[in-house]
Amino acid sequence: MINGKSIMRKYCSEVFTATNKASQTIYIFILLLLIFFLFLDFFTKGYVLGGTYDRRDTIIPVNILFQKAFQNLEIPQWNSFIFCGNTLFSRVAYTFFYPLNWIVWSFPVKYFEYATTAASIGHFFLAGYFAFLLFREVIQDDFWAFCGAVSYLFSSTSTIHLLHSLEGYSTFLYLPAILYVAATSHKRGPIANFILHTILWTLLLLAGMTQYIIYCLGFIILFVVYSGTIGDGIQDKPDRRLWFIVAASIVTAFFIAAVRYVPFYFTTVENPLLTVSYETFLRDNITPPEALLRYFMPNFFEWHFFNTYSGVFFAFLGIYSILFIHAKKTLFYKLATLLIILTVLGTPLAYIHFVLTGKTNLSFNVIVDFITLCTSVLAGYAGKIIFENKRHVRRFVLFSSFLFVLVLFFAFISYYNMERDALRSGGKAALMHFITFFFILMGLFFVLRIKWQWREAAFKLMFIIFLAVDLLIFAKGDKKGQNPFMVEETLFKTSDRERAVASAFKSSGQNFRILGLSDGTLDDRGIALGLYNNSGYDNILPYYIQMLYGYPYVVPRDRARQLRPYNPKALQLTATRFVVENDGIYEIQGSLPRYSLYDDFVVLKDDRAALEALLGPAGDIDAQKKVVLSDLPELEIRQTGKRGVVRLVAENLNDIAFETDAPGNSLLLLNDSFADGWTASIDRNKTKIIRANYAFRAVAVPAGVHRIKFSYSAKGYAAGKTISILSLAGFLIIVGWFVVQRVRKRVSVAVERVR
Repeated sequence: MINGKSIMRKYCSEVFTATNKASQTIYIFILLLLIFFLFLDFFTKGYVLGGTYDRRDTIIPVNILFQKAFQNLEIPQWNSFIFCGNTLFSRVAYTFFYPLNWIVWSFPVKYFEYATTAASIGHFFLAGYFAFLLFREVIQDDFWAFCGAVSYLFSSTSTIHLLHSLEGYSTFLYLPAILYVAATSHKRGPIANFILHTILWTLLLLAGMTQYIIYCLGFIILFVVYSGTIGDGIQDKPDRRLWFIVAASIVTAFFIAAVRYVPFYFTTVENPLLTVSYETFLRDNITPPEALLRYFMPNFFEWHFFNTYSGVFFAFLGIYSILFIHAKKTLFYKLATLLIILTVLGTPLAYIHFVLTGKTNLSFNVIVDFITLCTSVLAGYAGKIIFENKRHVRRFVLFSSFLFVLVLFFAFISYYNMERDALRSGGKAALMHFITFFFILMGLFFVLRIKWQWREAAFKLMFIIFLAVDLLIFAKGDKKGQNPFMVEETLFKTSDRERAVASAFKSSGQNFRILGLSDGTLDDRGIALGLYNNSGYDNILPYYIQMLYGYPYVVPRDRARQLRPYNPKALQLTATRFVVENDGIYEIQGSLPRYSLYDDFVVLKDDRAALEALLGPAGDIDAQKKVVLSDLPELEIRQTGKRGVVRLVAENLNDIAFETDAPGNSLLLLNDSFADGWTASIDRNKTKIIRANYAFRAVAVPAGVHRIKFSYSAKGYAAGKTISILSLAGFLIIVGWFVVQRVRKRVSVAVERVR
């Protein structure tokens, strides 16, 4: 017997599903149009992402290095272009194992800038897509979910990630993706949830910067604990199984990514300069209360402490939601926002953060990024409530008017009480932008009170247009500024003087160094020219080099972004023959060769004594004739009156080889950074590396003709690689088993239908 109600219910369900899919398709299409407009210069003129100095100084050069390694089927572990050599595993953003980067690196070098820009655009879209899906689950309204996704995607936080690096933006993508999978876990079985979580967590670990990963880990764990305890507002009841699924997936993901994080641990845990005092942490990171105005006007202040702007419209809706809209599904985002704000303002929560992050100097300008996602959710949810309940319209307008006056009051107080150099030159323009879009917002909500057949459709259309315009103004605002959003010219420009120095470097057999300190050589040009730089941003400095550069001071990590030698003798010891600055090229007299043979030495086991002897005013060591060793050599070294000769045979990513010819036993001094993980061999027989001249490497070489090879393998790399391979194999077995079971189930269902 045919049940009419069942048929009607099924028909309505199908119509509703089809309508939802059509609505989702339309909003995704609009999102693509907005992204196309933001990157219009890329699609129409061939421009590429310019970005900040961080991108050009540290991200682009290392990615060039990664690309060369990938195309040569090598695993890059050492970077000779920074601080006389440093392990790449110490970088907080080591992305060689990120699979999506392999697509970029497959292109020829001449297309590198275009490929990285295209990859960034792809991540940009996926971040918006997953944000839209997440907001749909929370808000249960396509329009406001779309508006929330736009505010998240085109926020000042997003733009900063995009202009800094692909690594940072990858984190910005995976945060909403993981939250969405967690929020919809009730729609899938445990194995499917485990697989999806593991994939996303693994990609995040392989793609993101360590600091972002730490914050993502804490944020998502809190979300999962909250959802598993009281539900996320979508499920009928709490699902505590989610705790175990996410815990298992995170552990599995860390095992798969062990090849990246085990070496990182060993290269950082033993560096005593990484931890800071709580007083230093507070001095460098606490956000002044007036900087919270950046939530409404991002360009009003010069500071970059609180980059959370997601539009004037969503600023007011977000605050209104925190204060007046109460629901279980948004409570987590409220609490997270308040906890982050209280932390960055220096309450006792700041000390808890300091302890939980290992007493390191992790910057608050990262943790505030999560406010953007939270307030986008809250603002979208508030918009839906106000839109559906007209009584809220009047309350919202009254509250917003009061808040508007309050913000202006504090803005003017801050403007007249602060030094003018602490304000951006565009402060007045930012203020006018804020005032203009506030009145547009009030006008839009006035439309809702007009009795007009198409008022709701008109409101939605105008709201999307003005929201997009508001955010795009700031997203493309630096087009003509110091850090242009898109640039026409290539990032690989060099001057005649730089090419001349590079030619001398190559003709010398690479037996000296060039320190780049100009605007043109602090960036990727150093890779092309054979220059090195000492910009330590996003890189944990080699301990001995940092102490050598800073002598007679101890320069802490937070003050060593571009650590320049305080003592001219340090330049000589680092084999630096030329320094390229903006106003010229300077030759360093008495600079040591990068590699040479010695037959005279002195042993100073006390590090302070070695520094005093080499760099101190009373030091009596002639570094041209004598090398300072930290331990006795394995061979007996005697002066013969005639030094041997040494020739560079080959230098690759993780090894360097020489050929020596000496009349007697000698010391081969290589003025590259000393670091755990380096081994040496003479004619394929392992030999001891001695720390020489405080920060460099030396080996004892027998008389005659010999081949010496230095090879690098980071501490923990072999163990990490083994763990990764075994874990990945085990995970793929689980995925394969799951796929086979799903296929068998579908075949079984199909057979039953045929019968």
